Amino acid sequence: RIGGNDSIMLSCRIITASHYSLEQLVNQGKFKSELYFQLNVLEVKIPPLREHREDVPELLNYYRDRFVQQEQFNYRSFSIAALNKLRNYAWPGNLLELKNLVQRLLIVSEDESITLDEVENSIKYQAQKQSSTELSDSTSHDSALTSLFKYPLKEARELFEKAYLEEKLIAVGGSVGKVAQLAGVERTHLYRKMKMLGIDAKKIAKKNK
Repeated sequence: RIGGNDSIMLSCRIITASHYSLEQLVNQGKFKSELYFQLNVLEVKIPPLREHREDVPELLNYYRDRFVQQEQFNYRSFSIAALNKLRNYAWPGNLLELKNLVQRLLIVSEDESITLDEVENSIKYQAQKQSSTELSDSTSHDSALTSLFKYPLKEARELFEKAYLEEKLIAVGGSVGKVAQLAGVERTHLYRKMKMLGIDAKKIAKKNK
């Protein structure tokens, strides 16, 4: 215990993970060799997702089913074209990127099938978001995100969707078609979503002229 003087016997197993080569860091003097040899009883190397793309369809379906069950999203199936695109994608963000992409595809549309256009637009959105995040201060973003935590899930989701769509409409001058492309959703679905959230694209366009 912290601050204690008595020895306490423990029985445990320690599992550690790293994106770096610890052996190389030891050779460079950046990681203690004693700790390395204590930890390195059994080493399991997990390749990046791009090196075992045959697992991508199964992982996509796993996270889709998980979000449908936990978050009560509508069930959506991946079209063959969408699956082929994702199977051949490089996945620079590995499993976390795949998980976030599946969640985003379930949020932005309720159509039964996930199309190739949706997938391509979602990948573009993630790349743009990553670029802007690297250039901007994350403090205000974290504060805005944290403010949603006090609401029930359904209400927090609606607040996020409303803010997201209004921001996109402002950016494109009120063009619903352009927002549909950026968000990776069908225009008809976007109109239904905007009506449900009380978003008036014409008013937004007039305010920002």
